Amino acid sequence: MMDFKLAMAPMVSDTGDIDANAHRISDLAEDAANCGCGMICFPEASLTGYTLSDPQSVKAGDMRIAEIADMSEDIDIVFGFIEETDDGLYITQALCRDGDVAGTYRKTHLGMREVNVFKAGDELPVFEADFARTGIALCWESRFPEIAGTYAGKGAELVLMPAASNLDYDRRVSSWNTLLSTRASDNRVFVAACNNDGRAVVCASPDGSIMGGIQHGGFIVFDIDSSLYAKYRTGEETMRNIRYQAHRRPELYY
Repeated sequence: MMDFKLAMAPMVSDTGDIDANAHRISDLAEDAANCGCGMICFPEASLTGYTLSDPQSVKAGDMRIAEIADMSEDIDIVFGFIEETDDGLYITQALCRDGDVAGTYRKTHLGMREVNVFKAGDELPVFEADFARTGIALCWESRFPEIAGTYAGKGAELVLMPAASNLDYDRRVSSWNTLLSTRASDNRVFVAACNNDGRAVVCASPDGSIMGGIQHGGFIVFDIDSSLYAKYRTGEETMRNIRYQAHRRPELYY
């Protein structure tokens, strides 16, 4: 892991205009790169917009995905879309770096209303981003501790939790302050989330504290200090730098 600036963009998408969303994602990514950010993350389904009623979708090879990937020469870009496949629709989040799509995550835990519309993914991949090994959980997946724990066990240093939540701003941030702080502290990783409401962003450090960020136009920038991650993995372990996951006893669980 390296020190870097993380931009979290709570972009409001137009569910009827994928082209406009693609341009907005590209413009914000360019702005973030010009601010010295190493990664920018957009909400769940940010390219297509999120709706359960006749959702717009794109295939993995869509030219607009390729155009966004082209922008990732100078900054890693994480964005979402409803993915059209031969066997159905998936809620997918892509991580782009070095001008290409480095990998995709398909939402594995679908909400109660989503199960009638989308297919569930079956993998929890960790991506080699430029500055941090990264896992992705979408929206209410922040409530499943096993997801963040699995990512940490696979070596993730950062877990991104983009969302498309209809909770009002105060309730959304209050919930995230609790959930993200817990996921970060339990696993000693950075955890960050953004919603598609134009406002809600939260980032937690490996000690569980909620980090302050700086607003830059359409995104908030957080300084990711790699020493806060390394603190729990180097030197003699004490109660001040304990890494809880190293003391798990999985043979007892479930």
